[in-house]
Amino acid sequence: MRPIKKIPEKESLIILCDNYGEAGAINHYSAFKNIHAVSFSADYITWVNLDKQIKNVILVNSIEDDDPDRKVERPIFERVMKIGTVENKMAREYGTSVYLLENAKIDINARLRAEMKED
Repeated sequence: MRPIKKIPEKESLIILCDNYGEAGAINHYSAFKNIHAVSFSADYITWVNLDKQIKNVILVNSIEDDDPDRKVERPIFERVMKIGTVENKMAREYGTSVYLLENAKIDINARLRAEMKED
C-alpha cells in the first residue's frame, strides 16, 4: 500500500468517497493531518471545493462498486492502482476499496462540476 505522504502534489489531491459516512470518518480521524474528504451524497456535495486544480484523486468505493477494475478512470489518469481494502469483517464498510488515481490527463475540476450538476 502506498502512503499518502508519497503522493506527488498533495495540494492538487481530492479524496472522493461513495458516501458521506466514509467522508465523515476520514475527516474525523484525519483532522490533524490536513486531509479533507468529500462525497456527492447528501449535503457533502455542497462542501466540494474546486478552487484548486485537481490532478490526483483518492477514490473510496463501497463493496457494491460496479467498476472494480476502474475502467472509467483508467483512460483519464496516468496511473490507477488499488491501494487498500477494508478487510475487517466486523466493519460496517467491509469490502470498501481505496484507489489512487494519479496525474489526470483531463480537467478533473470540470468533470466533477458536471457530475455535481447531475446530482
